[in-house]
Amino acid sequence: MNVDDDQDGSFHLTPDDTQVTLASGDSESFTLSYTTKDGDAPGIDFEVTSDQDREEWSVTVETLDLSGTDATDIVPNVDQQQQTFEFTFDEALSSAETATITLENAPQDDSVLDHNNEGVVDDEGEGGSIDLDQSGTDVVFTYADGESIPAGTSVELRVPQIDVGSETDQSDPYDFVFGRSDNAGTRSIPVEVSRDTGQGELQNVEASDLVGTVPQTQEITFTPTTDMVGIESVGELVSIDLTDALDLYGNASVTSVSNATLDALDVRSDAAFIRVNADSGVSAGTEIAVTLEDVEPPATGDTYELGFSRGAADTESTTFAVDAPPNFAVTVDSFDDEVLEGDTVDVDVTVENTGDLEDTQSIQLNVDDNQNGTFDVAADTNWLTLAGGDSESFTLSYTTQDGDAPGIDFEVTSDQDREEHSATVNVSMADVVEVDENGGWTFDTEPGQTGVAFDIANTSTGQDVVITEVGVDEANDGGGNPTDADFVRDDEDAGGEFGILQNRQSNTGFDPVLLNLGDGKLDIQPNNTTGLDVNFTLGPGEQEPIGFNQFHEAGGNNTTLNMNGGSATVRLVFQDGSEDTYAFQGLPNQPS
Repeated sequence: MNVDDDQDGSFHLTPDDTQVTLASGDSESFTLSYTTKDGDAPGIDFEVTSDQDREEWSVTVETLDLSGTDATDIVPNVDQQQQTFEFTFDEALSSAETATITLENAPQDDSVLDHNNEGVVDDEGEGGSIDLDQSGTDVVFTYADGESIPAGTSVELRVPQIDVGSETDQSDPYDFVFGRSDNAGTRSIPVEVSRDTGQGELQNVEASDLVGTVPQTQEITFTPTTDMVGIESVGELVSIDLTDALDLYGNASVTSVSNATLDALDVRSDAAFIRVNADSGVSAGTEIAVTLEDVEPPATGDTYELGFSRGAADTESTTFAVDAPPNFAVTVDSFDDEVLEGDTVDVDVTVENTGDLEDTQSIQLNVDDNQNGTFDVAADTNWLTLAGGDSESFTLSYTTQDGDAPGIDFEVTSDQDREEHSATVNVSMADVVEVDENGGWTFDTEPGQTGVAFDIANTSTGQDVVITEVGVDEANDGGGNPTDADFVRDDEDAGGEFGILQNRQSNTGFDPVLLNLGDGKLDIQPNNTTGLDVNFTLGPGEQEPIGFNQFHEAGGNNTTLNMNGGSATVRLVFQDGSEDTYAFQGLPNQPS
């Protein structure tokens, strides 16, 4: 038998022959065969020949043995996804026939596609089954029954475990060829390995954001827009690709899946997937929630993408962020670094939320008033609400107390940050000065004049005393007569100097050594305090005498040589603004 498969007049194929030996007058009947193939439609011509005879015939080759052939695309990066093949028998399939789906030139083993032979058949109750052959260069799915299947039967083969390599590894689309054993090659369609978004098969896909780096719970939700089919023990799958956030899920576990079942949580060194199985079916519009525990973000401030694949179609994607938790960073801009006891230390502060999330925190000023390392005085508080990236400046205050000298330590704290500083606390200069109010004595300033001196001591151990102004509020001689205590300039008749005595001798033979305060000199009158041209500093623990001279009648120029037990009230004004008065009684007469 010779075949002309393209009906061009050339019988160039010899698919079958047989040798026959016949005696004269004998005959024999037998069958010659040819299996049609792709491209034989719409028909073939064939001839049967002997050495002496020939007979020619034509056969119509139909190609509509299967219709409605379809195969869903494959999505890169989602392992063990589900792929669906569909076809309909236009003619009945006999009990001896099979239908095949061939993936031509399919890659094997570790390449882009690797098909598992586990599958599910929905063939309108006809009871067929499938087998897989990967022995050659093709992957062949064979569907068979054992009894005839009526024309018009729709068959859906669903293979739930198809491993797919990365998108960068994919080759050109693969052709799936659908055929029947009695008429091969009836349909051929390409199947893409590519992402195909916007199918609308899933909606409201969401993944909750994470905060910081501590292990935490995350919920991933989605809603199918059409019914998800549950078939036998393997329902329709939704694969959630976690690979972009792989490092977050190494220790994670799925604790619940609402309205469906968990098919697998697969976390490996190079990929991570959640597969959710609609065993019993899920109605359109039903939310499915997957809850994972012990998700561990490795960093903050990152955004990750999750891809959702329903069946084998990449339908939607969503992103979630790993937000930096609130972080209230404290900066002390300035503060009063030296104050007197009783004064207020003002601390100017700026607080910035360097995290991503809004928070409300108390910013606390705590004081260690005895500098022993314990910040046990809660001095001031400011409550702040800051969004991520916002900042605010304000002032916190502490009023120093008796005993805070010589200094305090303080800290400004938020829930996450702390800054520490120290401030010097001085006692008022007036408070550390002792004057021997009963120790005044007279001395010669110039012949015929009388002066008075007294001891002044700095009792502190850590601060100077600086006298900036002096005065005599009032003075009276022994008879109760007002007396002026004047200091006149050098060019005036009375002459003399105001001075700080550098040494003290006994009343007899007293020879004062005066510290010249400069050319400006002093003019001391009752109820008058005059600034010094040169301030006088008394160091910690030091004691020196201070003296006034030229007592005379009030308003006059006559010198009162003897005070005869009179009195004087002296005022000292210090550099820190403090002042004090000292009353001297029983001022002695001029030494004889």
